[in-house]
Amino acid sequence: MCDVRERITAREKELTEDVEYLERGLDKAVEYLQDVVSCYKSGRLISLHIIVGQIEGFLAARGEEY
Repeated sequence: MCDVRERITAREKELTEDVEYLERGLDKAVEYLQDVVSCYKSGRLISLHIIVGQIEGFLAARGEEY
């Protein structure tokens, strides 16, 4: 019975870490999108190009395709 409880506790810890990781990623994504909107509205297209490159780098670092 203790083994089952330990596995459940370990799984809860893994899930908590996963959620925290996703929250940090979401916060970063929101920052990027806010920068994109700001640059677009102000007509700073060169800055927009740089931010898009940062977003692509962020996704590539996570192993995701864009």
